Amino acid sequence: MIPAIASLLLKLGLSKATADKAAPIVLVVAALAALASLATAFGIWLHVHDRGVIENHVTKANNTTLRTTITANETAAGEQLRDQRDLSDVKRSYDDAIHNPRPGASADARVRFNCERLRRQGHRDTDLPEVCRHAGRGDAGADRAR
Repeated sequence: MIPAIASLLLKLGLSKATADKAAPIVLVVAALAALASLATAFGIWLHVHDRGVIENHVTKANNTTLRTTITANETAAGEQLRDQRDLSDVKRSYDDAIHNPRPGASADARVRFNCERLRRQGHRDTDLPEVCRHAGRGDAGADRAR
């Protein structure tokens, strides 16, 4: 390899003695340049590869977070709907107790309201005060059976 480099240097106009001395130096410089090129190419490939791995990992983590968030939001929406429905049922039963008294119910709206509150808390009719034990519970008992 060195004689080929020396003959190339002779063609460029160097003397035989100078070409013979410079040929090993040119070979070492060329080898170092090739190694530097390979190292640079490997560094660039490694950087691009690592960036792809990181982006893939971040995408997977984001997708997992998104799926968890969607599931939590769906659960919360269902719970909120049930709570609103339950609250509406309670409000309706209180309004009925106040504005639409059942036959035999107390004439005092506050008493009817408080009797309904006791029923909503789970008290049996037999445990309620006498004023709350009027003629039948109507539809209010059917709501609480759910």
